[in-house]
Amino acid sequence: MSASSSNTQDASEFAPDGLTASFDRTARIWNAESGNEIAVLKGDTEPLLSAAFSGDGKRVLTNSSDSTARIWEPESGKEPGVLKGHTESLLTAAFSGDGKRVVTGSFDKTARIWDVESGKQIAVLKGHRGPVFGAVSGDGKRAVTISDGIARIWDCGQRRGNRE
Repeated sequence: MSASSSNTQDASEFAPDGLTASFDRTARIWNAESGNEIAVLKGDTEPLLSAAFSGDGKRVLTNSSDSTARIWEPESGKEPGVLKGHTESLLTAAFSGDGKRVVTGSFDKTARIWDVESGKQIAVLKGHRGPVFGAVSGDGKRAVTISDGIARIWDCGQRRGNRE
């Protein structure tokens, strides 16, 4: 795939599904076969650290060093949700398998669970001593967070870690 020099991706992450996240504060969707740019998602105020499609491909999630994650509708380019609550830069953001939840992990030593439709924070997962990486299981009922060599499994309904 080739992109014109006006579309340089300083420090981008390329996914096989044709999505890049860049330090230029944009996420770009590409036709992986032709190399043509399909859409540019703009609105983040700091460099993007990653971007991911939801399982059904109807939404894009970006996470930024501005302490937020954003949910996008790639077909329209609209940004229906900004997930705010972390106090430091995000390290990770991921959709649950069913696309109904997002988990974010941050340098602020917390992970947070969010409802995709409302954009509301469902839970703050505290207990790690260092920056947090996270992922949500397929059904969104459990989250796994990793920090300082310790993985924790959280029951998102009870908002507490139940195993290390």
